[in-house]
Amino acid sequence: MVVAVFGITIIVLGFVSHKIAVPLGGLGVVYVKPASFWGTLAVSTCRIERKSQGVNLGDCALYHTYLEAPVIVLPLDNGKTMLCVYDFDVGLRLLKIDTGQKFQPYSPGNELAAIVHSSSWKVDEGNKADWREAIVLLEKMPIDEFKRQSVPALSFGFYRVYRDHAPLLEQMRRRAQLDP
Repeated sequence: MVVAVFGITIIVLGFVSHKIAVPLGGLGVVYVKPASFWGTLAVSTCRIERKSQGVNLGDCALYHTYLEAPVIVLPLDNGKTMLCVYDFDVGLRLLKIDTGQKFQPYSPGNELAAIVHSSSWKVDEGNKADWREAIVLLEKMPIDEFKRQSVPALSFGFYRVYRDHAPLLEQMRRRAQLDP
């Protein structure tokens, strides 16, 4: 009996996910809803929503698997633009989400189609200036805020493992060719 309860508990905990809330001052909140542990082992998504006074202002769903996932979402301009550091295959990508423009379908062969499942907003690849801005924001971000705002690398029920701040920044600098 105890083994059965333990087994069922383990199975259920794998379906538990959490919601990350990033306040935008008085202009609403960006919510990041990562996939559950079991979801990351299959084809699942991480949903990014922007809400103001309970009204959904749009959303974006990015593929979220064990090997490919959003790392952190950084709102800019009170949430009008968001930079999303995304761990894609063998390297980092920086997605620039423009909430002021509607989604535009990708041309055939564009790798963003393998990342963006759906979106009501325009999502493009970030440029070098965007990388610099993301790096500066993360350099200034306290470690506890980084953990609160980032998507766990591993999340199983209430147990979460986060990426390390310093190695992520180093990887971002290399990716952006901005090594100090």
